[in-house]
Amino acid sequence: MKLPISDIAFTPAVKAAQERLGSRRAYAKMEERGKQGPWYDTITSDLAEFVAERDSLYLGTASADGQPYIQHRGGRKGFLKVLDEHRLALVDYAGNSQYISLGNLSENNKAFLFLMDYPNRQRIKIWGTAEFVEDDRELLARVTDADYDAIISTGQSGPSLAGRLAGAGLQVAVVERNLFGGTCVNTGCIPTKTLVANTRYTGIQRAMHVHPTVSELIPTVLGDLQPIE
Repeated sequence: MKLPISDIAFTPAVKAAQERLGSRRAYAKMEERGKQGPWYDTITSDLAEFVAERDSLYLGTASADGQPYIQHRGGRKGFLKVLDEHRLALVDYAGNSQYISLGNLSENNKAFLFLMDYPNRQRIKIWGTAEFVEDDRELLARVTDADYDAIISTGQSGPSLAGRLAGAGLQVAVVERNLFGGTCVNTGCIPTKTLVANTRYTGIQRAMHVHPTVSELIPTVLGDLQPIE
């Protein structure tokens, strides 16, 4: 008998908590009917459309002993690419050189993506496995966006100039050798993933494959979310 797709999240411990708190019966009926509700194990057209509109995401990984970590990724709308109905991919840019996600995935390939549409109060959760792929030029060509209108090196005026150009509608990238200038509290001393250069300028030949095993879709067709507290 095929296990319900939702079992990837509804572990025995989770089901025990549902039972204790009164929600297990409804989920069990859904599983008995074979109705997966918002759970899918392929990238549907609804999911592909939602992904194409996102300009940020949160990536969750864990070390071999279960130490969790979450990291923000951002870029142009659609920077997370749909390769086929079972694979997603994005380019990984230079950051603060901690390589926590990279290290975690080298010993534990389980990963989680959280995509949020804040204005419309919609979200998508994706469970799966992930890997970093280096020096695959064909893959990099598929996931790398077109050139930026301006490439700016960091310095005292770099961030403010980038902001003005971006405000004028240009696609701008900021390249840094190491740490970003400014105060960490106000502007961030480490660049965000939305302010880094295209891989052809940073020289990094690395992409990240995400292989979803299940996704929980909660777009409009599946109901609105409650307001975020």
